[in-house]
Amino acid sequence: MRKCISLFFIFYCVCTLFSSPRDLSELYQNGHIRIVEEMIIDQSSLPEDVLLETPVNITWGQDDCIYVCDFKANNIKKLEESGRYLKTIGNKGQGPGEFYRPSGIAVSKNRIVVWDMRNSRLCSLSLDGKFIKSIHIMPSEGIPRKFRVLPNGDFVIALEKIYYKDFEKPQDFILAVYSPDLIKKVTIYSHPIWRNKYTRIGGVFTNIIQPYSPDVHWDINAEGNIVVGYSEDYLIEIYSPKGEKLDSFSHYYNPVKVTKKDKNAFFSSIRSNINRKEFNKEVIKRTKFPKFKPFFNEIRTDSEGNILVFIYRDDPKEKMKHFHAFNSNGNFLGEVKVLEGIFPSYGTKIRGNIFWSLKIDKKGYYTIVKNKITN
Repeated sequence: MRKCISLFFIFYCVCTLFSSPRDLSELYQNGHIRIVEEMIIDQSSLPEDVLLETPVNITWGQDDCIYVCDFKANNIKKLEESGRYLKTIGNKGQGPGEFYRPSGIAVSKNRIVVWDMRNSRLCSLSLDGKFIKSIHIMPSEGIPRKFRVLPNGDFVIALEKIYYKDFEKPQDFILAVYSPDLIKKVTIYSHPIWRNKYTRIGGVFTNIIQPYSPDVHWDINAEGNIVVGYSEDYLIEIYSPKGEKLDSFSHYYNPVKVTKKDKNAFFSSIRSNINRKEFNKEVIKRTKFPKFKPFFNEIRTDSEGNILVFIYRDDPKEKMKHFHAFNSNGNFLGEVKVLEGIFPSYGTKIRGNIFWSLKIDKKGYYTIVKNKITN
């Protein structure tokens, strides 16, 4: 009997050793990970009158609840970590506590901040959804694109400023810190970007996407500092919430060339929207391809302080499936391939080895997914 117990104990220890590394940095150093879906919340998990119409953003609040920003339904859905539905916050309108096409959300210790896109305002609410304050932000001031929460409850908001009166100017990417009551404290970082080129064709205002244009990517690390990089170079910088530059590091990596196949694929993807020769000519004229693709297309951090820099590959299907992992000091841990699953563009912060995301299932319905990072 003792022999059986001893053998079982040895088997258990060996399995634990090889299947459950102590932390995420060990997983990254293995060179590969898997992202496994632990829980799926679909329409059948919700009350009949609560519909997941077009969820576009999701956040994991500091109260451990999940908040889903539903663009078409004009509301925020709040759920427990267990998946149990709690309540719906807001409805369509222009009044206090109402939304018209909300597209961004972040949740601190005691505030929900929502970008109410069509009403051009930032809204601050209590965790129960009670309206507290809103401020108007016009497109000329900067359109909010992404939100993150600092440990003290402040919000870091990324804005894109567009110069509508001067189409030859690039957009400005701006990172700013706001208090829970939506008072702007400081601008941390700014950089010009050519994400889009704006013009008028036949008198119609038109946005022409610039393919493979370098962009600014960022996240907040475990210490509450801002990790940011402009993808034209492989340089990652770290700033304090007061805007002080604390550190930086770089990494050698051969960028991926933009091929003729890439160019054809890009024009093919927008051809259905090109109905006039004049429009077609102007798009081709104002679309400029760089020689190389950007060095990276996303930056994420985890709760251990590791920094994940997602790199471009030749195959577009491999997007968000390869990343360089660095520890909090910028030391390279290794290149990592995601063998199963994917890091979605819209996902929550990584806590431990868990994060939440939005997904469309095989039937075309939206779902809320709890993901686990494992080996």
